[in-house]
Amino acid sequence: MEERVHTTPLCLKAVGLELPHMTGAKQWRQLHIHHGDTCYYKAEPKRAALPSHMPELERKHKELLAFGKRRPGDRCSPHLTFGHWHRWHYHFYSLKLPNKGLMLPCNTLSQLTCVLWLDLYDPLPYPPIFHLLCSDAVHHPLTKQLQWKTHKLWTLACLWPTYTQVVEQTDCGCGVRVTVRF
Repeated sequence: MEERVHTTPLCLKAVGLELPHMTGAKQWRQLHIHHGDTCYYKAEPKRAALPSHMPELERKHKELLAFGKRRPGDRCSPHLTFGHWHRWHYHFYSLKLPNKGLMLPCNTLSQLTCVLWLDLYDPLPYPPIFHLLCSDAVHHPLTKQLQWKTHKLWTLACLWPTYTQVVEQTDCGCGVRVTVRF
């Protein structure tokens, strides 16, 4: 009897990257997304924030937030803000893919290549960190239609088993090409 291997498709929605550079440094960035031998998309990644989950608040923090709520007749109240998580010396950039993303035929990223071109004033002190935002195919339980459920969190690209990253720099370090293959 012949067994059929069931592979679920995968859709790549966005590519994120963390670049190590000084705050305020200007650089030119260009990211090319290749699938197989064809270039699917190329554009400049835009500055963004890497979302992360906050740990559970302790009781003393919950009380402080409850105290900070404004009551009628109050002139001012203390404010606590919880912002995005930033890693020191890394700045997050993201590139959203057009037309609902890049459809991949199976649940692997085979034949996917990301090429990042950088023109910097200073050489990179650390290699860039790539992130992927994917979506999974889900069949609706009643209508059996295929729907795409986007992941809530970014996935580190280095967690894929076939991940390879090559960083090439010019002698002065201002021209950098980073090639990521899966």
